[in-house]
Amino acid sequence: MKKIIILSIFLVLLTTVSVIGTEDFSAVSDSMVVSMCSCSVYEGIIKIKNTGSETSVYSIEAEGDARNWATFYPDFLVLAPDEEASVNSYIQPECGATGNFDVGTLISTEKGLKKRLVQKISLNKCLNLEMELKSFDNTGCPCSLMYYEFEVKNTGSFYEIYNFGVEFLVYLHIMLNPYFELKV
Repeated sequence: MKKIIILSIFLVLLTTVSVIGTEDFSAVSDSMVVSMCSCSVYEGIIKIKNTGSETSVYSIEAEGDARNWATFYPDFLVLAPDEEASVNSYIQPECGATGNFDVGTLISTEKGLKKRLVQKISLNKCLNLEMELKSFDNTGCPCSLMYYEFEVKNTGSFYEIYNFGVEFLVYLHIMLNPYFELKV
């Protein structure tokens, strides 16, 4: 009789636990190591899949020493069991920053389950100028004006200001949008 009562209690507990459900998810980034230029923008994808047995609410936020450089869209998801969604991850470091940094992605559920992805960011100061001499006047007298024509192109993925000049004389300031070129 005791065995039947214990077995009955065990079955009741077993059915109660299976009705409650479980919460779990997987998260994968398209790149865990990113090499990029300061002033540029990296766009990545994070895939989140609900691997649990109940609908879950997820919030996505940045953490780590470079968390101010990261944004996510969307930063809030609701996923049914076996449903998957993509989150756009944008990393935009400060201009002039160089070195190695960590950008963490903290994914939390409404019930407190948390998982972290950490991307290693290697920042470099990249060359973003292409300049070609188009024409020049190679004849002239000392102390007279000489004319040079250059084609200048911003090869970077960000807005840049270039300063050109002859030492101790006149300077020319040019502002170029990404991939824009100008003859000067």
